[in-house]
Amino acid sequence: MTLGPLFDRVGRIPMISGTDILSGVLLCIAGLVLDDVDAVALTVIGAVLFAPALAAPRRARVD
Repeated sequence: MTLGPLFDRVGRIPMISGTDILSGVLLCIAGLVLDDVDAVALTVIGAVLFAPALAAPRRARVD
């Protein structure tokens, strides 16, 4: 929802790529700190990681 205006300004394809890359980078960072994570923190990390990737297809529309 907060990424919606960026899809209009930047464009559909760059934003989908960007959100997927952002999720991948965040996943790599989370992999480095997974040794010291409890269940609640893991849930929060998962929500943060996949929120950008899930926002991209929902906002993308075929013109």
